[in-house]
Amino acid sequence: MILVFDLETTGVNVEDDLPVSYSLVQYAFGQVVYEAHQIVDPGRPIPKETTAIHRISDEIAQSFGIPLKSALTQLREALINASKMQWIVLGMNVSFDLTLVDRACKRHLGSGLLDLGYNAPTLDVLVIDRHLDRYSKGKRRLSELAHTYDVHTNDNLHNSLVDAKVTLSVLLAILDRFPEMTTVDIRDYQDTMTKYHDEWLESYNHWRQSQGQAPLPRRVWPIDQPYSGLS
Repeated sequence: MILVFDLETTGVNVEDDLPVSYSLVQYAFGQVVYEAHQIVDPGRPIPKETTAIHRISDEIAQSFGIPLKSALTQLREALINASKMQWIVLGMNVSFDLTLVDRACKRHLGSGLLDLGYNAPTLDVLVIDRHLDRYSKGKRRLSELAHTYDVHTNDNLHNSLVDAKVTLSVLLAILDRFPEMTTVDIRDYQDTMTKYHDEWLESYNHWRQSQGQAPLPRRVWPIDQPYSGLS
């Protein structure tokens, strides 16, 4: 089972911002078996610059959204259940989404994903693409990845349900183009994704230092926290 997970949010600060919509898509036996999309009222103003991206305004959130605590409770339950069942959790830049949910649940519900033992095998099409196509120039947004892997999209990207489905299609296209990826044992997914992420970070930091910029610190992936390893 694959659980695809996507958010639209009030901003990009995982320590403070909140979801304004979320979508969950379950994929099994070669087909989508369940999907859910929910608008969320974050209980505070949505910045106009983010509304311009996902088109969810204060009025839409207040009229059609469920309360923030209800949304976070549902998200936490879905992700912890996936972890307990050892379903694959899939996303695009999924570390952002998971970390934001972890922190928001901690603030508003008292316990986050890490507190409840989240350890689902987690896949990220961004991390995979960076590993498989290391020297590609330009941006690697979902729209660019969809183009790279010949996945059809429409103009509704930044709708969380559309993004979740496109993310799933990108993963399936990657597996079709690189069948060796299918040989990774599910029990090794976490270590493999972490290795891919750390290799990218090392390369990116080498570039940053060549430009006179400070390197980024190594952090735990996928839910961001300080790294305490020995290496």
